[in-house]
Amino acid sequence: MATYAKHRSTRLLVVSLMLASLVTITVDSRGGRAGPLAALGRAGAAIIGPMQEGVSAVFRPVGSFFSNVFRAGALAQENTALREQIGLLQRQIQENLTLRRELEELRRLLDIAEIHDIEGVGATVIGEDTSNFEWAVTIDKGSEDGVVVDMPVLAGEGLVGRVVEVSSGQSKVLLIIDPDSAVAAKLSASGERGVLGGQREELLQFELVDPATEVRPGELVETSGYQLESGQEGVYPPGIPIGEVAQVEPDEAELTLRVLVRPHVDFSRLSTVIIVTGTTSLIPEATPPPPGG
Repeated sequence: MATYAKHRSTRLLVVSLMLASLVTITVDSRGGRAGPLAALGRAGAAIIGPMQEGVSAVFRPVGSFFSNVFRAGALAQENTALREQIGLLQRQIQENLTLRRELEELRRLLDIAEIHDIEGVGATVIGEDTSNFEWAVTIDKGSEDGVVVDMPVLAGEGLVGRVVEVSSGQSKVLLIIDPDSAVAAKLSASGERGVLGGQREELLQFELVDPATEVRPGELVETSGYQLESGQEGVYPPGIPIGEVAQVEPDEAELTLRVLVRPHVDFSRLSTVIIVTGTTSLIPEATPPPPGG
């Protein structure tokens, strides 16, 4: 009997709750937003709303953290891609600068060849020999290209030196800054002549034929060329730019002038040259030849 009474009480409770729910739904639907239950709901929302905002404020950073964690992988990939793109652009810029410099060098070579009616073979410097005994460079042209010993070598800025050794595919060029180099030269303004010698330094020494010559810093110096009565000609054609006067000092011991000339060519950056194989320039009157030049 006790068990039956318990089950009966449970059924009565369930039925009562269902009837209460139906009544509540009916009253709320008829009352709308102005009904008593609606007011009760708004009161509950007013109490629960701040609690929901507090919970949202607590869990929002957690959600952002996980969102950023998942986003970090994508950002790392984008950063790597951007770095690779920047590296590629930098390499392209450097290549463009190199090509521009090479084109400028070639343009100057063509200009100097055209101005002085020079026929020649273009070459690239592939080695340097700036020891205590010799200042020279190796170029990538040799006998197979028609190069022979004593051919003059020029850069776009002016005189470089002369060929002293030749093999089938390359040649050695003695630079004008080598102590064994001697060039018949003249001052472009006055026309006074002399011998220009190397001294293993940035500056060349100009020994004038007439030590009483008036020389001024900044005056241009160029090859003078020469031709002997026998018909022998100098190694270097006339009129090739060499450099400009840098210093003028009296040499009391020799009772003459010490004239130092700064070459136009920067030998530390020499890369492209032209080997003179022929020229139509006129050779001046006979001049005492310098040793080697």
